[in-house]
Amino acid sequence: MNGYDQQARDLMEQLNTLERAVAAVDPQAAQAVGAAIEAYLTPIRLQVVGRAGVGRTSVAAIVDKLGSVISGGRYGHPNPIQRVVAVAECGAVDAPGGQEPQIDADMVVYVLVDPPRDADRAMLADIDSVVAVLNKADTLEDPQARAQ
Repeated sequence: MNGYDQQARDLMEQLNTLERAVAAVDPQAAQAVGAAIEAYLTPIRLQVVGRAGVGRTSVAAIVDKLGSVISGGRYGHPNPIQRVVAVAECGAVDAPGGQEPQIDADMVVYVLVDPPRDADRAMLADIDSVVAVLNKADTLEDPQARAQ
């Protein structure tokens, strides 16, 4: 067993010990501790959102690849040392005849290829945790000027 595996095993044991110790004193509080541990071990849900043609699929694939590098099931749970990221690509924003995507993830990556349009601003106004990504910047006529 390497040091990383030992850290993961130790953390799981500490979490289980904490839950058992609290249960001995207050079973109701132990339920709250158990719920907090489960929330900690639950994967972070991330959605990749943007207009059609901005590269949502490519960005989602990159983010998913990065997430798979840090994840790994150990001891019946995702690795407790590194959080697992569950990546989902949403439908296009402001697609003609389409429905607006439902945003309900813990975190959103919003993909842009040019300055935000009204539909982008409207969608971004309703999202609490968002990271905006400028994709395809190399295709802009003057990327530096567009960034400002």
